[in-house]
Amino acid sequence: MTKLNFYDKIGESIQIVYNMNTMKKQDFIYTTLKDEIISGVLPSDMPLREIDLANRFEVSRTPIREVLHQLAVEKLIRIIPNSGAFVGAFTWEDATEVFEVRQGLEVFAAGLAASRISSESIEKLEELYTEMKQMVEDNDGEKYAKADEAFHEIINQSSGNNFLIEMIHSVNDRAKLSKLRRYSYQHGTMSISLKGHREIIDLLRLHDSENAAKKMGEHGRALFNDLPITT
Repeated sequence: MTKLNFYDKIGESIQIVYNMNTMKKQDFIYTTLKDEIISGVLPSDMPLREIDLANRFEVSRTPIREVLHQLAVEKLIRIIPNSGAFVGAFTWEDATEVFEVRQGLEVFAAGLAASRISSESIEKLEELYTEMKQMVEDNDGEKYAKADEAFHEIINQSSGNNFLIEMIHSVNDRAKLSKLRRYSYQHGTMSISLKGHREIIDLLRLHDSENAAKKMGEHGRALFNDLPITT
């Protein structure tokens, strides 16, 4: 085994620090671009040029290329050979497929949550429910969609199963489901959703696992099964 001399060791240490800093920077770039795509700061079909992004984030094009590849895998952008990367690749078909997976996971989470949920979490759900009633009266689908995500997150966390929660998060990209939810809530289904929330809270308070899981399934299907699918 070859022994490293002093200068080799120094060089190796510098390389490790450089790699760590590059990875941290890459994570920051990924999170920033993802948030900007989700929020609409970067609109659909906007080109994402490697050189422009490299200049913006003051990095080489290599981490930019890796971030763009990751975003493409998640269908947040599309990469066209000889043309470059562009915002937007997620279709209604993709959204409904993601919903089907999430729905199954959340039904399971609701069943677990019913047997494990704390009184504090029940009260948080009640507070959210009160706020969402006002949003329905105001016909504010945008705020309702965000509150709905918070409502489901409390239930998911109350399942007490960290692996399950991670799985839900992995398919719960806001760019995928919030788009579908907002479309639904802008088309008059907030009242249906609110009614389902009331019934779910009541079943969780009773610690009725079987019916809480069943109601969660009915709740999702009532909201999304009739949505038109377009590209």
